[in-house]
Amino acid sequence: SRGLGDVYKRQPSGRNLITCDREGHVRASVWPHSDIIDRYFMAHKTSLQVVLPLVTAPLLFTTTVNGAEVCIWELETAICLEQYSAADLRDSMDGRAARPGDQAITVRCACECVDRGMIATGFSNDCKVYFASVQRSAAGALQPKSELSLTLRSVPLALKCSDGERQILCVLNELDLVCFDLAKSGMDVEAIPTVSFSVSSLPAPAALTREGEAAATGEEEGEEQD
Repeated sequence: SRGLGDVYKRQPSGRNLITCDREGHVRASVWPHSDIIDRYFMAHKTSLQVVLPLVTAPLLFTTTVNGAEVCIWELETAICLEQYSAADLRDSMDGRAARPGDQAITVRCACECVDRGMIATGFSNDCKVYFASVQRSAAGALQPKSELSLTLRSVPLALKCSDGERQILCVLNELDLVCFDLAKSGMDVEAIPTVSFSVSSLPAPAALTREGEAAATGEEEGEEQD
């Protein structure tokens, strides 16, 4: 993974614009004056994998591509509240002690389930989605919910949770695109996917295939002859 470069993210409330670059620099400006940097988030030394503003607290969740740095920030002050490795975060969300030899693990993806007050995360070399509640307390900003983890057929690549009464968690992994109805399942370990697509069955964009290019070329030639 090359990491994120020139990323722009609006906080869900719309007030903060978060930007980052390939050197791991994270900045925040106040919309609409996006050209004026209001504060810097200084901790990361390598490029970023995940930059996720959390509306629940509000906080900012950031991770690096090498998995060595996972930070929880106070969004309005840019104070780093917690910092640990991706391996330590995964083990705590899984409810077990740290395992030697897993320090190379990284956070592949994450999203916020706002109506549940939770964050969902996916890690490299791990076919599960893990959850933690988001809160500001002495016990920590993320409280693991290991009983809510979902087992997939392969490693998750992207996560997205919808808002509103029907809370749908969409999980793209290496084999499937799976949608879980969180409101219906109650987000328990028995959650059943409501929709599942095989990645291999999803059609590729015509412009990116040889057949599509040939078809487009044939149509253009036919139009010129007419």
